[in-house]
Amino acid sequence: MSHQTETEILPESVRVRQWFEKLERAKQVYEPYIELVKHTREQYKSVQNETNFRSVVPTAYNIFWSSVETQKPFLYFKRPKPWVDRVNKMATIPEQVACKILERALDWSLAQFDFDSVAKYARNDYLISGMGLLFETYQPVFQSVELNEGETSEVIEKEMITTRYWDPCHFLADTDKVGVWEDVTWIARRMYLTPNEVELQFGAEALEKLRLPTADRLKEKSVCVYEIWDKTSKTVLWFSPQCMDSFLKEIPDPYGLEGFFPCPKPIFATLTNDGLIPVPDYTMIRRMIDELNGITERMRLTMQAIKVSGVYDGAFHRLSDIFEKDVTLVSISDFDRLKASGGIRGVIDFIPIEQYILALEQLAKRRDDVVKRIFEITGVSDIMRGSSNERETATAVEKKTNFGTLRNQDRQNDMQRFLADLYRIKADMICTCFTPDTLAGFVNVSEGYTENVIQEAVSLLKQDKLRGMLLHVESTGIVNTQEEILRTTQGVQILQDLLKDAMSFVSAQPLLLPIYKQMMMTVIGQMPQARSFESVLDQTFSHIKTDLEKPDTQGAEQVQRHTQLTDHQMRMENQALEQQLFERKLSVRKLQQEYELTKEKNAIEREKNLLKQRELDMKEHETQQ
Repeated sequence: MSHQTETEILPESVRVRQWFEKLERAKQVYEPYIELVKHTREQYKSVQNETNFRSVVPTAYNIFWSSVETQKPFLYFKRPKPWVDRVNKMATIPEQVACKILERALDWSLAQFDFDSVAKYARNDYLISGMGLLFETYQPVFQSVELNEGETSEVIEKEMITTRYWDPCHFLADTDKVGVWEDVTWIARRMYLTPNEVELQFGAEALEKLRLPTADRLKEKSVCVYEIWDKTSKTVLWFSPQCMDSFLKEIPDPYGLEGFFPCPKPIFATLTNDGLIPVPDYTMIRRMIDELNGITERMRLTMQAIKVSGVYDGAFHRLSDIFEKDVTLVSISDFDRLKASGGIRGVIDFIPIEQYILALEQLAKRRDDVVKRIFEITGVSDIMRGSSNERETATAVEKKTNFGTLRNQDRQNDMQRFLADLYRIKADMICTCFTPDTLAGFVNVSEGYTENVIQEAVSLLKQDKLRGMLLHVESTGIVNTQEEILRTTQGVQILQDLLKDAMSFVSAQPLLLPIYKQMMMTVIGQMPQARSFESVLDQTFSHIKTDLEKPDTQGAEQVQRHTQLTDHQMRMENQALEQQLFERKLSVRKLQQEYELTKEKNAIEREKNLLKQRELDMKEHETQQ
């Protein structure tokens, strides 16, 4: 018997009870993780809000906050740009227009809300809580239109696919013998609504089912509701523990997504293949952070103990006034007696503080060792923290940078995978939910496309969706600037050499044309911002191939003229491509110069800071003497 048949036969109250039991079992599994997340968030915020602590000792040396803040821009710091292309490069005009429509629709949808902030919510949860979650939702905006005889109708004014944040503490998933994400059959989101929100979202009948007491109706966020996405039955259910007789709402698959869920696979921190409960990074360094907090507290108490204190001869009571001001002269009536007693050294004795200074030095050394261990475990190298030794060579600094990058590359790739999957879900929902008129509005006839071509492109999107398309997520941000500059410079040089050879060899032997095209495409594919080169190269080689394949129906004189024209056209097109490569090379040089200038400024700034530090050390040393 299929699951759908069982759903139709079982009474709704029985199904509600079954889902209630599933959710309760999942809550028991997730409860330790949720408590750990709350504790981790408190530790992260200890500097900003110390009053919220219950078991964490507040400290001004929040190394966990420093580690997280360092890794944030490495994982995500700018909204990536999507672009859509056909799998088959020899696409028809309607297929090309369909790609352009979808790409513009994605760009427009992302610009309708603050996607950057929402993506950073997931990134922060990933680093702090061990799991980042986002989901997509379709939001149409309706407008009332007056019809004949005073009648009104609701029409769609605007359509959006909005990315929403999902708190890991409000997330539940299938935990019944589930080891990896691909085995999950249902997910649920817990939310708290006001009675008015329940009525607006589910109707007055749903509000009556809750049977809320009068006091609860006046409370804010007093209704707990679970939004359940069941992949097995392809249904979405809204359930509240305050209503055990029926669901608040139940609808079939609303979006028709390939993976059913409106969210991509979450980004997990430490995770094994026997469950979906991640381990936050804080757990790995928790004991060392506790030790660091203890060392910092001891240093604070030791500093309080280091002060000028002692005893003096009561016969010279005016000596107690010496330390009241920076420069003080005190008159003493029996100065001769003071001299006979050995001067001030003979009548004043200070409490020794050498043991405190020695203890403070040992504590500072131990604290530095603990900090280094923490940064080694979290993968934050010296250069990634913005600090390095001024005596280090450029090669040493580069090795440290590459090592830190390699250690965190897997996390960066996982973040990119997460965003790419999110964009694919958004694109799939655009094809499904947007009306044909909305899709057609992203191109117009002024661009040279006929109405038939536009309508055919819209039909392809509605019927085939993303089949036959490649959705890429291209970030314009550069993490390793020097590496990107080097790759671009090398690629431009290789392309220039290939162009020089192609002009002579292809003219003599046209069969070599596909080989040279493939070689150039391979080189361009390894360059940053390769898309701008690919379109020009495809167009150039298409013209060359068309000219070479024209039938030889003319005389020798016409063939010679045709050959000369082809050579001239090739030279012109190659010159245009060389000009683009030259301009790109100039741009790369400019970036490299700016990079070198910035590096020199940073070196000068470090040298100034070092000199200032040395002056402070000398002054402190002189003061101690």
